Amino acid sequence: MKRFTQIIIAVLFILFSACSVQKVYLPDKVSGFSLNKKLTGSEAEDFVNRLHYGTVAADENEIGFYSSEKGSAVIYISYYNSDDEADQILLQMVEKIENVPSPFEGGDSFELSDHIIYRYSGLGQSHFVFSSGNVLLWISADVMWAELFLNDYIRKIT
Repeated sequence: MKRFTQIIIAVLFILFSACSVQKVYLPDKVSGFSLNKKLTGSEAEDFVNRLHYGTVAADENEIGFYSSEKGSAVIYISYYNSDDEADQILLQMVEKIENVPSPFEGGDSFELSDHIIYRYSGLGQSHFVFSSGNVLLWISADVMWAELFLNDYIRKIT
């Protein structure tokens, strides 16, 4: 009986451990592109703030720089306290991009794997911004293969 109890406890431990696995928002590879550099903490926060010429970064951020022989892509990730907060910040970004002069054009949206994706073009790239739970993501990639990169990325995080 003691052996049976130990087995049950071990199985439950494994099941609960699997449930607590965090999503990896910067996988090593996306659509044939390799993660070459990763910024976290204050380094990522400073990078985002410099990019926007002001203080806009969330308290927790990550940035992944990807490349291959085809070109490069960047994934910007901001973590918020709740799904609602990430959604609110997303809508504020969309409104600002669409109503204030910026280097971004377009502004259409589409659904992909239960995510509403906002698509823009500018600076020679396609840009996709969306939320996933309490996480806000911005992907910038070369126009020619940006949607392939996005599709593979979405598959990896869902």
